[in-house]
Amino acid sequence: LNNIALVYFDQLDTAKAAEFQHKALKISEEIKDQAGIANSLNNLGVIYKTRATLKRSLAYFIKALSLYDKLKDKSGIASASSNIGLIYKSENDIENALLYYNRSLKIMEELQNKRAVTFCLSNIAFALFKGGRVAEALKYADRSFNYSKELGSPENILSSSAMLKLIYQKQNKYKEAYEMYELEIKMRDSVNNQETQKAAVKKQMQYEYEKKEAVAEAEHKSELDKQQAVADEKNRKQKIVIGAVIAGLILVLAFAIFVFRSLNITRKQKLLIEIKNRETELQKFEIEEKQKEIIDSITYARRIQRALITSEKYIERSLNKLQKD
Repeated sequence: LNNIALVYFDQLDTAKAAEFQHKALKISEEIKDQAGIANSLNNLGVIYKTRATLKRSLAYFIKALSLYDKLKDKSGIASASSNIGLIYKSENDIENALLYYNRSLKIMEELQNKRAVTFCLSNIAFALFKGGRVAEALKYADRSFNYSKELGSPENILSSSAMLKLIYQKQNKYKEAYEMYELEIKMRDSVNNQETQKAAVKKQMQYEYEKKEAVAEAEHKSELDKQQAVADEKNRKQKIVIGAVIAGLILVLAFAIFVFRSLNITRKQKLLIEIKNRETELQKFEIEEKQKEIIDSITYARRIQRALITSEKYIERSLNKLQKD
């Protein structure tokens, strides 16, 4: 994310650069990466300075410097200090600008980073010149120029020669000013040529990238289509399985209902049969009871009859007795 932000910044798309740098910052904060947080804050300061939102830029630089101090990151301290100096210079606060520039210069000299030292010296010279301290500015500009020639860097020579041109003009040293102007133009052409070459390389790289991206996109689309086809087929099979399961469940449910109703009817029929059997048994019992009552009545009546009617043997015996008498 940090690198993507730098690429967008290089393409002057500061909005996108800020977007990706904020994403990088958020992740660094989540994982408590203090060095990552400091770098992202410093980068955001640079981005917002380019967008001319100086107060916001200064706030990011100060936060970054505070973290670099805690981490004892000398390179980070120097970078953030230099950036803060640039903001103060832009706001014409020369004293604060010089304070932070000198802090950055001291660290860069300790680290023996000549390229950074050259820029620091040039920045200090410009701040002094802007503050009206031309003689002091010349000393720093000369040192910057000498370092630039040692490095052979067109960008550094361009910066220091432009500064010397302004100082010599202010001192009415027109010959020296003209020489510095010629050198400035020469270095500017050199830088522009380098930029032109870079731009050509970028265009070629962009073309190659877009071509590869188009192929990759086509392959990706083909792969997505295949995955979609597989997903559709899987989805179709899942639907069939789900449909079969639902149909099976419906059949099971219907069979269960049928069985339940059949059992219910059987139970009712059995209950009715039992009721009828009980009624039959009750009727049989009632008939038997009535028959028993009738038989008992008849038996009782015969007993009474026997008790009331004299037996034939008794009569015959009585008649025989009478005959004898």
